[in-house]
Amino acid sequence: MKKTLALLLSLSMLFCSCASANAEPPQAPPEQTPAAVNELQIHEEPTHQAPQSITVYVTKSGTKYHSEGCRYLKKSCIAKDLDRVKLTYKPCSKCNPPT
Repeated sequence: MKKTLALLLSLSMLFCSCASANAEPPQAPPEQTPAAVNELQIHEEPTHQAPQSITVYVTKSGTKYHSEGCRYLKKSCIAKDLDRVKLTYKPCSKCNPPT
């Protein structure tokens, strides 16, 4: 379970809009065989997880928060948690980020 979360975190960092527009997306991990999937399920222990936070992006000098890929993130791009950003920033009217 921890390995899966680490992989998801790594992949989400690679897809940040801060990356070069020319960069190719990472390749998907190879598919697992049913036996491998069953083996993983047997060894996983159930855990209670906190709800996933939503990542939005702000700029160094802006007053609005943005969705990934917004045109206003070309000069600076700082990833932030939506719950924290909503208190001090307003949503961008062009990219309509989650509220």
